[in-house]
Amino acid sequence: MRPAHLSAAPESRYVATETVALERLDDLLPAIFPGTGPIFLKMDTQGYEEQVLKGAEGILSRVVAIQMEISLVPLYQEAPTLIHILTAMGELGYYLFQVVQGFRDVATGQLLQVDGIFVRQLPSAT
Repeated sequence: MRPAHLSAAPESRYVATETVALERLDDLLPAIFPGTGPIFLKMDTQGYEEQVLKGAEGILSRVVAIQMEISLVPLYQEAPTLIHILTAMGELGYYLFQVVQGFRDVATGQLLQVDGIFVRQLPSAT
């Protein structure tokens, strides 16, 4: 956690570490959501958005919209910020459709994080 995050929300400080198993969405999806229907993917991964997307490469064709937290300033070590996420999502064929206000530093008023809702770009009708 970077200083800007800790300063804005001291109650969110690290208190322990925990080891968890990681699984790819590509491997999990067939068991929890079989079929071919559309998917809305919501991610809340504290800076690991790109790793989640890499683990979902096989299912992205079914994902019509993605909601994720986007840091406007660096909040987590090595986590992507707004420009990086916009570029990466554009390369995957998604555009930013909506921004939902998120985490703000109440002492300064600075907006630190938002939720971005990305929608798959449809082929243009020309």
